[in-house]
Amino acid sequence: MPDTFLVTGATGQQGGATARELLATGAKVHAYVRDASKPAAKELESLGATLFVGDYGNVDAIQAATVGVKGIFINPAPEFGNPEGERQQVQRFVSAAREAGSVDTLVLSSANWVPYHQKWLADDPNYPLKDILQSQYNAEQALLACGFKYHTILRPSWLLHNYTLPTSLMFFPEFAQTGEMRSAIRPDLKIAQLDAYDVGKFAAAALLNPELFHGKQISLAVANLSMQDIAREISAVSGKDVPVVFLEPGELMKDPSNFFAMMRGVMGSWTNAKEVKHTEEDFALQNSFGIKLTPVRESFERLKGSLLTTSRP
Repeated sequence: MPDTFLVTGATGQQGGATARELLATGAKVHAYVRDASKPAAKELESLGATLFVGDYGNVDAIQAATVGVKGIFINPAPEFGNPEGERQQVQRFVSAAREAGSVDTLVLSSANWVPYHQKWLADDPNYPLKDILQSQYNAEQALLACGFKYHTILRPSWLLHNYTLPTSLMFFPEFAQTGEMRSAIRPDLKIAQLDAYDVGKFAAAALLNPELFHGKQISLAVANLSMQDIAREISAVSGKDVPVVFLEPGELMKDPSNFFAMMRGVMGSWTNAKEVKHTEEDFALQNSFGIKLTPVRESFERLKGSLLTTSRP
């Protein structure tokens, strides 16, 4: 009898990849989705997943989706302005798992900056990204305190689909109109980057082989790449020139009423200052599991339709 796993955010990039990886092994999947009519949800259903509809605040729906499952992939959604939001989401799934009685494995998707949070907080109690990282840190702490037999924390780095529609409208809103990659991150600064599908590979592996992954906190990246590197890769795949334009973070932060411009400025300024890269130790740990990560060119080939839509004709 194949095991059953609950995958949250199943129509998203990470959750969708996790569900597909699990289904490909013959496992059963409870796909937790907000909207069962979405094409992504219908596709998972056609692959054999059972859909459960609800949001991360719907306790009854979470409990129903958890009945009979062996493990859960939890990918919390950010709640801007609420540092307790992601912890509360994790706790709802933990509570449902306890009630179900069949769950022995939890896998959490977090972020690769979280390990730096405590140091940055000690250096500056009001540092610019405090609330965002505090929320993710709190989610990790909730998982670590859950007391289940197996748990794993995955910490993805910057995800490559952020360069494609619709996500690019948040981080690179000019890209779709002008074909220019305008960013407050220095064009030559190399940062850790990753295909979200690779989170799914690791999440599925951790659910299927929990003893191997138990207690591991794994930062994930395929490479450290600059905006210039990314622009070259997008150009190679799309056949279109992608100029990189540096925006001064301070200029983006001038208008506090423009939330996304403020966020772009703050994130750019902090990224430039801290230069968080995937370390040799990070690469060694992720590579020790024998899971092949997707090369950037291959990732953009898969996302080609979105790239052609994103960059100018």
